[in-house]
Formats: sequence, C-alpha cells, structure tokens
Amino acid sequence: MTVTEQKKDGLEKITTELMLQLLKEFFKQGINRNPQDPVSLAFFFDDHPYPLASTIVQMLGSDSVQERDVIHLITMSIISELKADRENSHMVIINDATDLTKKIVERLCAPQEYHFSFPISAGYGLSLSLDIGGAHNLKIQNLPTIEEQRVTLTGSVNAIHEFHASRQIETDVKSVIGVSISLGIAKLLPIPVDEIPAVIFPDRLVSRVHIDPMIGGLVTRIRFMVPNDLDELENKRLRSEPVTTALDHRLRGLNTVLSNNSERGKELRSAARLLFDAFATHEDGMAIALAIMSMEAVLLDHKTSETVLARLSEAVAYRVGKSADKRRELRKQVKRLYEARSSFVHTGKVDKPSITVTEARDICADVLRREILDLDCMAEN
Repeated sequence: MTVTEQKKDGLEKITTELMLQLLKEFFKQGINRNPQDPVSLAFFFDDHPYPLASTIVQMLGSDSVQERDVIHLITMSIISELKADRENSHMVIINDATDLTKKIVERLCAPQEYHFSFPISAGYGLSLSLDIGGAHNLKIQNLPTIEEQRVTLTGSVNAIHEFHASRQIETDVKSVIGVSISLGIAKLLPIPVDEIPAVIFPDRLVSRVHIDPMIGGLVTRIRFMVPNDLDELENKRLRSEPVTTALDHRLRGLNTVLSNNSERGKELRSAARLLFDAFATHEDGMAIALAIMSMEAVLLDHKTSETVLARLSEAVAYRVGKSADKRRELRKQVKRLYEARSSFVHTGKVDKPSITVTEARDICADVLRREILDLDCMAEN
C-alpha cells in the first residue's frame, strides 16, 4: 500500500479528528474509569460506522481494511494511552494528538505481516500437504494440535492488527473449505460443536483470536477424506498408488483455484464461500438461497436481462448433465429450488426442507466442481 506524503498529511488530519471524536465518546460513556473492560467498547462496533473512518478507508484504497478496523486501531491506541496514565493521558491526547496520530497513520499505511495457523478439520482423515501460495502464501498440511493431529491452514497476511488479520483468514478458510466440499474431498460430519477454534499468531503478543462462530462451527465438523464418487481412473489408481496421487486431479484443482489471480479465479472463490455459507447456516431457506446465488455467480452473465430461472436451469443442465435424461432432471430440480427460494422469501417456509436443502447443496457443489476443474485445465494449457 503506497501512500504519498501529501496523502499521509491528509490521513493524519482526519485521524486526529476521529480520535478526538472517539475520545469524547470514551468520557461520555465513562470508559476511562475501566479501560480494560472489553464489554464497554461494544458501542464502537455497532451498525453505524463513523463517516471519518469511511473517509480514511477510501484514502487508503485497501480492499481488506474496513471502517471497523480503523475504529479498532484507534480505540486500542487510546486505551494504551489511558492504561499508561489514567489521570493525565486524555488531556495529553486532547491537547496534542500529534505523536499518537503519527503512530496510527504509520500502521494504517504500513500494515505488519502476521503469520498464522488455523485447524480446518475434525481430525485429519486424508494426509494432505499442499503448497498453495497465492497472496497469503497458503499451505495445507497435517499439524499436531494439543488434542490430536488436524489438517491445518497456514500462511501470512498483512494487517493493521490481529482482528483485521483474522477477518482475512476467515475469507481464506471459507474459500478452502468451500472448494474442498465441491471437489468431494471434504465432508460435513454430524457431530456436536464443543469449541470454536482460534487462529494462532505464533509471534504476536495477542497470540490467539477466535473467528466468527458460524465459520468456526462448520470447520470443527469438517473431515477430509477419500471422495465417495471416484471415477474409473481414480479407482484404478487408488489400488496401486498413494491416495493423494490417485486424487491428483482434484487436489490440483484445489491448488489452482485458490492461487489463481484471474477474474475467473476470484469468481470461483467467491462462489465457494457462498457454498460454505450454504452449509454453515441452520436456516433451510437461506441455505437454498445461498446455493442458488453461488451457481448464479459462476454460470450467468449478469448484464443479460433474460429470465434468471430459464438461463440458470439451462446452464446447470448443460454444465453438469451427462445425458439427455440427466439434463431434463436437472432443469426440473433447478425449477423446484427456485420455487423453494421464492416460498422462503414470501412465507419464511420451505416444503420438504431436508430433501430440498440437500439437493441445492449437491447441485451447487457439482456446478462448482465442473467450473474449478475447467479452470485447472485452462491453467495447464
């Protein structure tokens, strides 16, 4: 993130205004009396972002930094000052915010590198070792945890603080799991969630950060395993070769889509995250809606104004159906799913939810797999 001196001066001015605005809120809420109480900071992270924080994000031009990240950085900086001198530090900040502002702007303009590891399975199942690379230098490997060995995602992200880093990691986790489910190498187990896993930052003062419970709740139920829909070649190779070698086509597809920086690669990762959400949600109607959104994202040209249902049913039938009968059935299934989504939107109900949700997730996974493996073939050529 390159920032000119002129822009840095502008950032310092706006950051000072925002910091003083937040400091006034500190004393209005009485937070200065107990700056170590995290509950008392909740009002900073509501649904009403501060306009000055939005301006700072726009000036930075970063895709990953959000308003709440800026607010968190500034509030934590203020708290550090309050802890150092609870009686006088607020007057120092109010009268001369220059030093603190410069530190904040320096971090905004020059994020630090956060190395991380995060378990992405319940036990390890398949023994995986993939050096994916990409913007976050991702690796998937089996690493021991305190209780057992698990498939673990490692890498590094540039961030202005640990919570900004954890949000980027959440995006990577959803992409990895969504793609793995679509390729049939990861399954969701019907087991209870005992604990939400944490991102580990081995070289940081804040060494553990828990991720979003919906994401963590799904991850703890994932098991990497041999697919139950192996084709003839994979079955043949499995009898004489190591599992990961026999599954080379699928694992290569996983590697390609996660590291590919083309627009198509980005579209497929976004669709994989929607598929992840379709598995993570406990609301049947939302699961169906998210699965349809994922398919629309990779199959339809959004500039075309023709009926979405007709275009989607044809696209799914063409991309996934291997015979005329299968294509006819797929058209009917997509129509049923669309009707189920409409019913949920208007009534909040879904008929035969267990069957319909499973159908939506399965078709979406099949569509994504086809598109991912095609991307891998294009990358090879």
